[in-house]
Amino acid sequence: MSMLRMYCLITGDDYEILKNDTPASRKKVAVQANCLMIPVMMWFATSYLVVTEVMHLSATRGLQTAFFTALLIFLLERSIIMANGNGLLVAFRLILGAIVALLGSIGLDEVVFKKDIDHQLHINKMTYVKAELDTLQRQRQQEVEARTQVVEQRYQIWQEALNKAHQEASGEGLTGKRGYGPVTNLIVNRASQAKAEYDRAKNELAEYQTGLKKDLENKQKEALLYYSDHSLLLRINALFDLVKTNRSMALVYWLFTGLLFILEFLVILVKMTHRKTNYDRKVFTIEKISEKQALNLV
Repeated sequence: MSMLRMYCLITGDDYEILKNDTPASRKKVAVQANCLMIPVMMWFATSYLVVTEVMHLSATRGLQTAFFTALLIFLLERSIIMANGNGLLVAFRLILGAIVALLGSIGLDEVVFKKDIDHQLHINKMTYVKAELDTLQRQRQQEVEARTQVVEQRYQIWQEALNKAHQEASGEGLTGKRGYGPVTNLIVNRASQAKAEYDRAKNELAEYQTGLKKDLENKQKEALLYYSDHSLLLRINALFDLVKTNRSMALVYWLFTGLLFILEFLVILVKMTHRKTNYDRKVFTIEKISEKQALNLV
């Protein structure tokens, strides 16, 4: 297969007409085909690397994603070359190209700056885990303080009962009699009850704190599982955090984005700026003749 035939297959031009046309006509089709394949190849490579290196999926998945993405970009770019439209269509192409370029730059940055993004992702993960644990602790802090206050109150009641029992036994109490009499025994029993209530409140506080510790451990595990290193959206957030906080990263990011914008718009620029060739005039003439013949039949 000749190169010209392959170029015609890529751009959708008529090989039989073009093969005998002027060099300028053939050159224009070759330029369009080459410009079309640049973003296709970049998207193929970027998609494969994102799937295999960033998301750590299999090479088979990477190839499947790369072929699908490259085919989609190929069809979009080919439709731009083949379409003839007004200013609205041009605006649509520009918007579509901008979106594709932005997505492509994100994918390329995810591959090129993988180590830096991994580091930022770890920082974000630790921040997220700490925030989740702090939230849970704040929610439970009021209950812990209330239970601690109960324990302190029960301890105070127990100590006061012990002091009263000691005073009564030493003759300094209400009866003024030394030794263990009925009143002293009653006070001692109350002190024992106060001690039991204090122990129960202290044990309940300890159990609650143990449960809170387990809940915090479970919350930490859940947060770590949620914040997966292979999550694409979380990695994109980490990328933008790097861009916002690191000037060098921001500069390189915008350079990559600008490069992809230029590559994505190559097809549009070539189509809009390249002068009409003899082949274009032939196709236009054939279209006009066919249109007149159709109108005459009607």
